[in-house]
Amino acid sequence: MIDFRYHVVSLVAVFIALAVGIVLGAGPLRGQLSDTIEGQVAELGEERNVLRADLALQERRADTREDILDEITPDLVAGLLSDQSVAVVELPDADTDAADDLALAVTQAGGTVAPRLQILNDWDDPELAEERAAAAQEMSAVWGGGFTPPENATAEATLATAITGWGPDGSVYSGDLGQSILEEAGFISVSRSASGAMVPGTSAIEPVTMVILVAGSSPEPENADTNAEPQEASLVQALGQTDSAILVAGEGTEQPSGDVETLAAHPLLTTVRADSDLASEVSTVDNADSALGRLSVVWSLAWLASDQVGHFGFADDAGASSAPDPVTTNDRVPTP
Repeated sequence: MIDFRYHVVSLVAVFIALAVGIVLGAGPLRGQLSDTIEGQVAELGEERNVLRADLALQERRADTREDILDEITPDLVAGLLSDQSVAVVELPDADTDAADDLALAVTQAGGTVAPRLQILNDWDDPELAEERAAAAQEMSAVWGGGFTPPENATAEATLATAITGWGPDGSVYSGDLGQSILEEAGFISVSRSASGAMVPGTSAIEPVTMVILVAGSSPEPENADTNAEPQEASLVQALGQTDSAILVAGEGTEQPSGDVETLAAHPLLTTVRADSDLASEVSTVDNADSALGRLSVVWSLAWLASDQVGHFGFADDAGASSAPDPVTTNDRVPTP
């Protein structure tokens, strides 16, 4: 049994050790400890300054590359899309500026950009399913009996026809009429040019040959590993049933923030790339908010015109291709 003397001896030993530490710290070791700490602080400060300078240099290099690529893009893409009409469609989380830049790149390549269309948040609201179904029924009635969507078709089928002008049966419909109905219902917003004859409900527009579906940024690192399928995946599937070539463009992978072990694209791009059927028909670019990404978008559209599908960018799942001769890349500008 431990007696009282053991506790006394233990307490005395503790106080002696404390006293010795105070004496040494205030006396012989004070200067040495102080010098060591000051040296470590100075070293950390130097490392911080070096990292700041390196970051500033990398940012200047990136800005310079962006400026150069923007300057030479018109020459690099001239004529690639001269026979193509392209719809640029923004999803609810998309950056309008990025969509604007993609539309400009299409025109620089000689393509014609259809009236810009933005899908609003209400389209994904589960509480508005009945309203979407009613709008789809009205659109089918306006298009007439010739519009025969496949069995179990959802509202996405009619939205896809409104975007492209193509029905699921390969027939041509007035996409402008469908857009007007969806716009009045508050599901989409359409920007029509004042000079064009894009007056809602007056005449059919020509079907588009290509669609760029603009998604938002890649998820934060802590949310990168997710199995949730985005609601827009059903729209991509419906668009794939039309006669328009489809490309999904995301953002944020070229200059990711944070130290991540895996770099993920926008969930919609990840879903498309993971689905063998979609991946063989729909192209993707996950860095479309950069000059390099915009070049990839234009070249990808040109390849789609030749039935070559690719998945470009810096995310870990980029680089897959269903083309007989793969034309995709994960870390350099693709060459047509």
